Amino acid sequence: MTSFETLWDGKAKTGESPVWDAAENCLWWVDIPAGALYRLKDGRIDDWQFGEDLGCVSPIATGGLLLALRSGLYRFENATGTKTLLAASLYDAKEQRFNDGKVGPDGRFWVGSIYEPRTGKHARLYRFDKRGLVDVVGDVIVSNGLAWSPDGKTMYHSDTRSHVIYRYDYQDGEIGPRSVFAEVPQEKGRPDGAAVDAEGFYWSAQFAGQRIIRFAPDGTVDREIETPVQRPTMCAFGGKDRDILYVTSATDGGDIQPLDGALIAFKPGVKGAPVPAFDPTK
Repeated sequence: MTSFETLWDGKAKTGESPVWDAAENCLWWVDIPAGALYRLKDGRIDDWQFGEDLGCVSPIATGGLLLALRSGLYRFENATGTKTLLAASLYDAKEQRFNDGKVGPDGRFWVGSIYEPRTGKHARLYRFDKRGLVDVVGDVIVSNGLAWSPDGKTMYHSDTRSHVIYRYDYQDGEIGPRSVFAEVPQEKGRPDGAAVDAEGFYWSAQFAGQRIIRFAPDGTVDREIETPVQRPTMCAFGGKDRDILYVTSATDGGDIQPLDGALIAFKPGVKGAPVPAFDPTK
């Protein structure tokens, strides 16, 4: 049986976007509707509030953090509280907000949106680099599950509401046509945020499924790990040796289990593939 450690039991409404900051030796994550940013460092948890939905966060290679707030992408200096707009959002903010986001192997930032009425595939996936914020692909309800293979040649992306994980060929910030990597049966949960390990396996948090599924590179199920939270939202490898899997969770979406909304962690027996910081020169 997998042994989980509860690192923070803050009852987040939608805890999301755990990301390991190797330069600062800390973990960042967010609570989206609370507009809250959290940091776990040396056993201490600090937080910052922004007053609007905060979809995800990434360290920046030149210092500071990249925040995907509902109104746009911002550079944030946590030491001073300075926030600078880098790119305004391209969607109708009355219907959409940023959701899952992650830096690709080339240092470019990819971030998706969620279509909040949940009635059609109107959400988008965007790329952000020195050229600006670009709308790349759509036809999803809830953009999620971004991750890359260790060789950087494959990008993964899920539509949580459609129970499907897609795969794209990836090169220099460009993607090829998408194909179905895996489909998750409704009783197993909904494929939310994800991470890839050093062996090339894709770890997918199953919202409302109380599990994390490890998919082999061919899309078959390798392992299913039951979690102490009913609504795991995303997982990320971290720690000095990238051998800890951190998992955020949510209280939003129905009956609340005792640990829903907590940040939990376990050692899965494999190291994670590196996730670089955002490189604004790319």
